[in-house]
Amino acid sequence: MRHLTHWLEYIRTLHHSIIDYSLERVHEVAARLELLHPNMPIIMVTGTNGKGSTVSAMEAILLAADYHVGSFTSPYLEYFNEQIRINATPIDDTTLIHAFEMIDNARGNISLSEFEFTTLAALLIFKNTQPDLILFEVGLGGGNDATNIIDPDVTVITSLALDHEEYLGATLELIAANEAQLLRPNKPGIIGVTTPPTTLTEHAKAIDAPLLTLAKDWGFEETQKNWRFWNKNCHYNQLPRPNILCKNAALAIQALLSCDLQFTEVQLQRGLQNINIKGRLQLIPGKPSMLIDVAHNLEAIHQLSAFLKAHKPAPGKVIAVFSMLKDKKITEVIKIMAPDINTWIIAPIDHPRAAPLNQLQDAFTAANISNAQIITPASLEAACSKAHTLAGPEDLILIFGSFFVARAGLTTTIYQQKQPIQINHLEDY
Repeated sequence: MRHLTHWLEYIRTLHHSIIDYSLERVHEVAARLELLHPNMPIIMVTGTNGKGSTVSAMEAILLAADYHVGSFTSPYLEYFNEQIRINATPIDDTTLIHAFEMIDNARGNISLSEFEFTTLAALLIFKNTQPDLILFEVGLGGGNDATNIIDPDVTVITSLALDHEEYLGATLELIAANEAQLLRPNKPGIIGVTTPPTTLTEHAKAIDAPLLTLAKDWGFEETQKNWRFWNKNCHYNQLPRPNILCKNAALAIQALLSCDLQFTEVQLQRGLQNINIKGRLQLIPGKPSMLIDVAHNLEAIHQLSAFLKAHKPAPGKVIAVFSMLKDKKITEVIKIMAPDINTWIIAPIDHPRAAPLNQLQDAFTAANISNAQIITPASLEAACSKAHTLAGPEDLILIFGSFFVARAGLTTTIYQQKQPIQINHLEDY
């Protein structure tokens, strides 16, 4: 198989389900390839929201401090290779195909899901390139995620909210218990909530994993123009506002300090200014302007709502391109966002888990939305094009509800000239 597209098609046929919560198979293949004990520091990032932003912040700060950094994140927004990066640069097809070949030879008759295959590819590439450290974003949940086959030196839990309850549990206590499985004895856990559930704190205590909790052990304060970070040992004042939530930037700083990584305040400031992650409260200036966000659970939607209120055009209108997967809280999301949206353009996502058009329409009825125009093109691509047709120069086009929706938005903007986007069969985390 010569082309990456052929390999991706092949990998997606190997296992009976996209998500399989068992570590035995991926652990066995990793052992055969001698990948279970990387010889460089590892920072693992889990949690409901903010994982990708936190990894991007750490990546940018470390690069400003001249570290050689390997990063693994998922899912991708533009093309498959961006999930595995060396010094913020996605790996090339040849390197990825070579890793796939080695994994395929090593697995024998063991079936692997696409995410498991990709996780092993990241570990193999990092083993071969030997970065100073690696940053790992957890896929879905904690204890049973493929990333849990390796031992992190620092674990970051960005936030805890209800999402993927069918896999992680229907309460915050159950979700926290799942995320807690990524903690390791005598290794710090950086917690992005002020009051962690007892299932998390009790597990940490049982394995002697020290927890550093938001507002107790570290924190941040924002001003109109800048922000500051503090912990019990140091503080940084007048930091430049990053292109992500300051909370996630603060998580990144604390995680790096907890891993004993050195950087100057000048390097920190430069890194914060260089954070670049697409589809996370991504405001694109123009006439009309655009706001693209992958928000797909209630915690992220509340953050998006607050951001939108601060950036609503006056006197322009807000035209939303929106869709979700069928297992999400669609009606609640519509209710939260409706006060600030003048026109909704909805279309189903092209994915087995997508909410069909009638489910989306029923959600609007259940939300009692009657004061906004609702348009239903045949596809998300057509919805994005329709938004551009309807928007005036003073309006804002909002594209949100899923990674899949954000991806459709990026293909119809200034990003069109970049590498074509491939279909993503990974889950919408």
